[in-house]
Amino acid sequence: MIRTSDFLVRLRRRPWAVALLVALGAGAGLGASALETPVYAATTQLLVDTRLSSTGDFDTNLQNTQLLSQYFIAKATSRTVTEAVAADRGIPISGLDRLSSQVSVQVLKGTDLIVVTATSTSPAEATLLANGVASHTIALNKQEVDQRLASQRTYLDGEIERLDGLIKAEQDALSRLQVGSGPNADGTLAGAISSHQARLTVLQNQYSDTYHQRQSLQARQDVLGNALSVSEPATPPIRPIRPVPPLYIGGGLLLGLLLGVMLTLLLDRIDGRIHSPDALADATGTPVAVTVDFSRPGGQARILAAYSAAWASVLSQNPEARTLMLVGAAESDSAAESANGVAAAAGRSNRAVVVFGGGEERADPDTVAAEMDRNQPEPVQSTDGTLALPIGHPTWDPRDGDADGKSYDLVVTSVPTPTSHPVAMALAARTDAAIVVATAGSTRLEDARETAELLRMSGVPLVASILIQNGRKSGILRERRRSA
Repeated sequence: MIRTSDFLVRLRRRPWAVALLVALGAGAGLGASALETPVYAATTQLLVDTRLSSTGDFDTNLQNTQLLSQYFIAKATSRTVTEAVAADRGIPISGLDRLSSQVSVQVLKGTDLIVVTATSTSPAEATLLANGVASHTIALNKQEVDQRLASQRTYLDGEIERLDGLIKAEQDALSRLQVGSGPNADGTLAGAISSHQARLTVLQNQYSDTYHQRQSLQARQDVLGNALSVSEPATPPIRPIRPVPPLYIGGGLLLGLLLGVMLTLLLDRIDGRIHSPDALADATGTPVAVTVDFSRPGGQARILAAYSAAWASVLSQNPEARTLMLVGAAESDSAAESANGVAAAAGRSNRAVVVFGGGEERADPDTVAAEMDRNQPEPVQSTDGTLALPIGHPTWDPRDGDADGKSYDLVVTSVPTPTSHPVAMALAARTDAAIVVATAGSTRLEDARETAELLRMSGVPLVASILIQNGRKSGILRERRRSA
């Protein structure tokens, strides 16, 4: 798992990748918002009459109101309403699915309102759709209520008409009664009148009950038919709901940042160059990796501390070391400056130190070969300051001192990589320890690995590695120690 510090270092290594993709993401979001057709939304609010769900109990009323709202939502989104709206707008049957996707219906939470929202690329069209859905939903509700009560209404109307006829017949019969002849004529007339009046009373009572039922049915039909009404009609919207440029640009920025981070990590993974002390230590197999970082100003003392850490690594692994060889990890790496730094650190520990090397220019192979062919008995400095051994005296030991016979406690040599110059292999047998020097962002892993393998094959113990960061500008140092 990548640590946060390492992750940030990798991002700082390639900030251009993150910046480029973030800029491209923002530009893509801006372009998408500019090219997308604006979409407008219009809203109509419908009021649900809660008298239909009122029973006196709060929980029951709430549940009934929710069920009633869901019922009206189902009606508003039904195919019947959609077809009616499509017919009004001149939309063919094939466009019903698209029309349905433009309309959404939901309950406004905490209220008795149903919200009908219609979207369109035209503000006027969105308004007409929202109001059309609302009006056709109300009409459909009234139509269904009328159909539901039609049979009962027809029956009661028929009963009223029938009872009205019977009442009129009884009234006509009463009006036609006359006093007859005979001794009991008055009694007979009184009995007939009483009979007709009793029957008329019954019919009038039946008529009154039936008429009351008809009135109750009409009131119920009015309540059910008007259970849904327009609370607030839709008006043409001023601003579109899509696109939202800040949202598009923000999304593009986030996407660009994500892609930039992924690209940075991918490039870092496939990059064969050394960028960190961990990578150098893994490539060379050294227990200590010291980084000299010149990317920040100041800190000469920290540079000295870095070379002291490298020298301490030499002492910890070989306290009796008298010959130390600093080797460039690749052909482009120079170990001369690092040799001077390590030698200075050793000198501060009260040792007599001599350094072979220290030049800045690269060696000319022809010059080095010519110097080696001279067969001189003392070591020769090539044009780049690296040590060249005479061919005729392969047994010369740097610990024997210089040409004047002066001896030293420590001999430090800086040599190029053994893949480009033979001097490192020639000195290997008489070298107590070696340090590999690489340049961050330049030295390749395979070059450092090959150099370390060649040195080990020659019998030189590798005690540390030094990573030069960001060239020679001004000094600051980061030391990275690893377990052996």
